[in-house]
Amino acid sequence: MLNDIEIYNKNVFTEEYLKKHISKKDFEKFKNIVNNKVVLDKDIASVIADVMKKWAIERGASHYSQWFQPLSGTTAEKQTSFLSVDRNNNPIIDFSASALISGEIDASSFPNGGLRSIFEARGITCWDYTYPAFIKENSTGKVLCIPTVLKSLDGTSLDKRTPLLNSCEALNKQVLRILRLFGDNETQESYSSIGIEQEYFLIKKEHFEKRKDIILTGKTLFGKELIRYN
Repeated sequence: MLNDIEIYNKNVFTEEYLKKHISKKDFEKFKNIVNNKVVLDKDIASVIADVMKKWAIERGASHYSQWFQPLSGTTAEKQTSFLSVDRNNNPIIDFSASALISGEIDASSFPNGGLRSIFEARGITCWDYTYPAFIKENSTGKVLCIPTVLKSLDGTSLDKRTPLLNSCEALNKQVLRILRLFGDNETQESYSSIGIEQEYFLIKKEHFEKRKDIILTGKTLFGKELIRYN
């Protein structure tokens, strides 16, 4: 019987699963790539693609997709079937390192149509291995979704993920700079786990009319008035 954690993660290609199904040497190489942001080794990508393909098919996935977050405010993806043919037109199940690492889509509608010439409308997706792949399930079936970033051919960011990753990298650089000033020469990277959170509240009109701070400033002023006793 599956425990709660296994049920929660059953459609997520976790790092723990990967570690169990590839050699220790290959896993250490992959972790080095992730931690030090070095160029992805295609041989390692091929090993991961094979494990990911078997994992997805075992769970009923028939297609894979380059899944990204364009500036349109929704998610988007390009789906491709695992079913392919070899040179002799024999059916095979195929998912190569190249299919995992990158893809190409018609990006003319991202962020919205007409911003680029037709010949510049192609978009390139690149695997974002900082985020786990997952299986999306709906009434039409199951699809392996590979998180990617989306860029135009000239390198322009066309998604919301790329600016986030760039912001995290810029923040990491400054955090390390400050740590060095305090004598910490061992820490190599910081991780952002939270962000700015803005909460909104709806209140009744009669309550609003009783609050001069909200009426005058447009927001709630926290604090208590200082009362002086002589």
